[in-house]
Amino acid sequence: LGGVCHGRNPLSDLIEASPPCRGRLPATGAMAVVMRVALAAFLAVASVSARGMAQVTPLEKVLALIKDLKAEVEAEGKAEAKTYDEFACFCGKKTNKLSGGIKQDQDTIDEYSAAIEEDTTTKATTKTQLEEHKVGKEQLHKDLADTEARCLKEQAEYEASNADLTNAILSLNGAIKAVKDSKTPSSSLLAVKKIFKQNSALAEAMTVLDQAPAWGSKARAFLQEDSMVNPQDPDFKFHSEDIISMLNDLLGDFTKHKMQADDEWAKTHDNCNAKKMELSGDIALAEKTITGLEKKINKLEAQIGADRGSIVAAEASLKDQQLFFKD
Repeated sequence: LGGVCHGRNPLSDLIEASPPCRGRLPATGAMAVVMRVALAAFLAVASVSARGMAQVTPLEKVLALIKDLKAEVEAEGKAEAKTYDEFACFCGKKTNKLSGGIKQDQDTIDEYSAAIEEDTTTKATTKTQLEEHKVGKEQLHKDLADTEARCLKEQAEYEASNADLTNAILSLNGAIKAVKDSKTPSSSLLAVKKIFKQNSALAEAMTVLDQAPAWGSKARAFLQEDSMVNPQDPDFKFHSEDIISMLNDLLGDFTKHKMQADDEWAKTHDNCNAKKMELSGDIALAEKTITGLEKKINKLEAQIGADRGSIVAAEASLKDQQLFFKD
């Protein structure tokens, strides 16, 4: 290109034939110059015929006129060359701009299309994960409810058994006191029998322990509610010390069993609390994960929407530039 574009552009030949510039260059004055030269020659010949010999010959006039016309044509040529260079430069710049814009719009469309495809895949995967975590959360709630129900049942069983054992121990302590306070062995037996008959908890506790006292079948029969026993029977006239020893042994068995039951319940209670705490923590984590996945899905949907808007804008720009380039 000329001075306006700072030198000939290597693409000038292509630009000159490109659609935006084709057929728009200004017309030259070559035909006008030829007509004017012919007219001058004709006038010169006519002048020679009309006036004959003159101080300035017609040929000299013709030469002078041709010289002036040459200078004028050269000046017009330079002006037209400058105009051409400026127009060609404009066409080149416009063509390059359109070509670059078209490529940029197409690249934008391809880029956002790929991003939408990737985000759509990620969204589908995230939705699957969300559903899995929701199902897992429901299962955790069920496990927690089952654990709480089981722990309540175990607690009720322990409290019932503990109440029986506690009452049995209290009753045995009462029986031992009654024996110690009695004056005769027969009265001691009667006191013990009364306490065992009046205290159902002690009988229940003995059943739990599957106790088999060492005092024999007659002693066990004596403790039955419907048994008729004569306190004066020689088989029952043992010393009060023997009665107290028997009751102390039984008291020791009940006390030991209660301690074991207390220790076992303490472990069960701790395990229940630990399990409930673990499940509650898992539920909280599941809820946090679900919230995070829902936010991620919302963000992906917003991004996909924005990318689609960018594609629409790029497609509109691409269409306009292609139409302008075609014109």
